[in-house]
Amino acid sequence: MKNLTIAFLAAASLMSFGCKKKGGAGEAMAKMSEFKDKMCACKDKKCADDVQDQMNKWSADSAKNAGDKPEKPDEKTMKEMQDVGTKYGECMAKAMSGGDSGSAAAKPADPPPANPPPAGAKVACVDGAYKDPSNTYCLKLPEGYKPPAKSEKSEGKVWDAFDSDDNNELTVTVWQDKAMTFDIAKDHLYLEGNGAKVVDKGEFEGGGFWSKRHNDEKKETSINTVIQSGDKQIECSTLYSDDQPQKPGDVCKTLRAL
Repeated sequence: MKNLTIAFLAAASLMSFGCKKKGGAGEAMAKMSEFKDKMCACKDKKCADDVQDQMNKWSADSAKNAGDKPEKPDEKTMKEMQDVGTKYGECMAKAMSGGDSGSAAAKPADPPPANPPPAGAKVACVDGAYKDPSNTYCLKLPEGYKPPAKSEKSEGKVWDAFDSDDNNELTVTVWQDKAMTFDIAKDHLYLEGNGAKVVDKGEFEGGGFWSKRHNDEKKETSINTVIQSGDKQIECSTLYSDDQPQKPGDVCKTLRAL
């Protein structure tokens, strides 16, 4: 069964594209907290599905009301959104396991991939790649990009937001929460919402997967990848405007586990 938890996390991620009016990012944060509280009060699958449907409707309505000059949440608000999303996912997992709302039997697990990458397999870093201080991943940075002074942390994950000379976004997130499985991380790649549509996807060296999303209204493109390192999932995400493409746009495809 497709894990519905990822929809809330995607809403927080897509919210980084910006919020339009009224309370802007602050109002979105308050609404996300409201959905989190509702989800944490659920005891069974039916309740969790109802809350998820409400959140999906709100997300769709927000996308319709998006303005031409979105407000980008600040770093503190983004961290709060990510923390709320993590808690929402934890509560949903508990509710979903609490009952199946009358179904005769649990749905069998999806079969494993036909040719999964070997466990613990390592692929050499691209020549000249940056290696993070914790020796977790490597990535070939575009010219003009610099690693952050320090990594940011929140419950269950650590992330690096790279500085750039073109104002485009490049972030690598290392998930340490075991609830974030590789399958869930892969599903992140294919989510659509708030005007963003998947226009291309595929695999890359080292057992990684990637997707490219485009937002016609905001004229923005995001490219995201995910790889696995033991029980950790490593995600790379980029976001840039159509009139200022990233250099190179496929930087996240150079992500490797160390």
